[in-house]
Amino acid sequence: RRIDWSKLPAREREYLELLLDPADLTYEAIADRMGVKRGTVDYYARWFLEHYGAHGRAAITRLALESRPSPI
Repeated sequence: RRIDWSKLPAREREYLELLLDPADLTYEAIADRMGVKRGTVDYYARWFLEHYGAHGRAAITRLALESRPSPI
C-alpha cells in the first residue's frame, strides 16, 4: 500500500516528515518538535501500523519514503 500524503491531516504529514528526518529522531524528540505529548506520537505510529499493515517503525518509514511526494 502507498500513503496518499495529500489526504492526510497536517499533523500526520508532520509526523511522517519528522519520522523521515535524517537526524533519526526518537519518538520523544518528534513529540517535542510537534509540541505534543509522547502518547500522541505513539498514537500516530499505531494508526499507521494498523491502517497500513506495517510491522514497526522501519516499515512505516519505508512506506513513507516510497510514497512521499516529489519536491516541486
